Amino acid sequence: MAKEIVQATLDAIVAVLATEGRLEPRDFGVFEVRVTKARKARNPWTGEEVMVPEGRRVKFEAVKEMAERVADDATPASEKTAAPAATGSHPQP
Repeated sequence: MAKEIVQATLDAIVAVLATEGRLEPRDFGVFEVRVTKARKARNPWTGEEVMVPEGRRVKFEAVKEMAERVADDATPASEKTAAPAATGSHPQP
């Protein structure tokens, strides 16, 4: 059920961005559609110069309070639940 709720919320965010271009959920952040200019780039595999067309990208900027909370609790989830790492030393006889 939670998965469906999250998906419905994301679908609603996309719908608002498509029609209005900006969404500001209170105490969360700002989603905004930005237009990128067409530009020259290089294919990293071939080195060939290619044209990248103008595009629309979504930018998200978290509110200060959210960014601070995330930074204060910056321990990765994998470290919170993982077993202690082995030190590589052997016990002394």
